[in-house]
Amino acid sequence: MISNKDGKRKVITFCGSSRFHDLFHELASEYTRMGWIVLMPHCYYENDSRPDLKDLLIEIHRDMIEMSDAILVVNKDGYIGDSTKEEIKWAEALHKEIKYYATPLKTAEST
Repeated sequence: MISNKDGKRKVITFCGSSRFHDLFHELASEYTRMGWIVLMPHCYYENDSRPDLKDLLIEIHRDMIEMSDAILVVNKDGYIGDSTKEEIKWAEALHKEIKYYATPLKTAEST
């Protein structure tokens, strides 16, 4: 069993663009088979959605990160959008383990 320091099964939250929705599900199956509890978005904000939905979804996703031992940045082809960058910062502030689907590309900010 993949366990945390308290001996409980590890929890991971997936972070990344909604354009990778199908990949999220593929990876969720893989991580579940490895023994992780997987949290990920199941609802996405669309510009025509109710006005408060975006803020609600951000809050819920931050709560998922807080509950987790780690995050997986689903950065297919190295893509990391602004929202995902904020989620990474949040996870770092909470001292969460950060995993990447693809090796992160160096950006002007990180050089």
